[in-house]
Parts: sequence; C-alpha cells; structure tokens
Amino acid sequence: MTTLSVSENIRALLLSDGVVTPMYINKEPADPIECLTIYDTGGDPSNPKYILDYPTIQIRSRAADYDTCFQNIQECFEFLNGRPSETVNTTRFTGIMATTGLLSLGQDSNQKYLYTTNFRLFVENATSGHRLPL
Repeated sequence: MTTLSVSENIRALLLSDGVVTPMYINKEPADPIECLTIYDTGGDPSNPKYILDYPTIQIRSRAADYDTCFQNIQECFEFLNGRPSETVNTTRFTGIMATTGLLSLGQDSNQKYLYTTNFRLFVENATSGHRLPL
C-alpha cells in the first residue's frame, strides 16, 4: 500500500469528521474562493531510537467573508487539537497538538479573507528500518 503524505491523511481525517469545505494539499487554487489548504511544513527531528516522528502542518482558510473564513478554520482546529490516537490509512497518529491559535492574515490581493493555524503531529510509522516499535 502506498504511504500518503501527512497532509493527505489529515484531509481524510477531516473529511471523515464531516468537513465539507473543499480541501487542497500544498497548493491553494484560484477557485473555489472558499477553501482550506493543508500544507506539509516539515517538523521536528524524528526519534532516533523509536518509530516516532513529529511532522507539522499548516491549515489555511480562505473565504469571501470574514465569518465563513473564521468558522472554517475554527472547525478544523476543534476537530484536530487534542484528538485521541487513531490510524488513518497506514498512518498511526498518537497525538495532534495545535502549536498556534487561529491567526488572521487579513485579506489577500483579491480582498478574500485568510486565516491559518498550525499543528504538531505525533506519528508512529508502520516501518522504519532499524528504529524500534513503541
């Protein structure tokens, strides 16, 4: 089975929670105006002994009006922050923690509202060479 990026798995998680706002990965399209974009943003170094990784993501909300933009990012924040352990596709998330609150970016060059928030993920990989399972 192909391993998906962390952002793809977070998208699947949010879809399963009922998020209906269109979601994109690592590239925000010009249309639709109202959307969420999930970016892989690196993370902290992996645990050298155990199969535990610490990737980070950023979720960005864009909408024509302020309230919709805020509500969309707040929904993601509430679904993800402090979520219990679970497996999505082949990725085992042992924790998800917000590293920022909800950050207003104001408006873009087309006068659309922007909000963002960031998360640290705790991921237990299925395989990882010489590292030991937890």
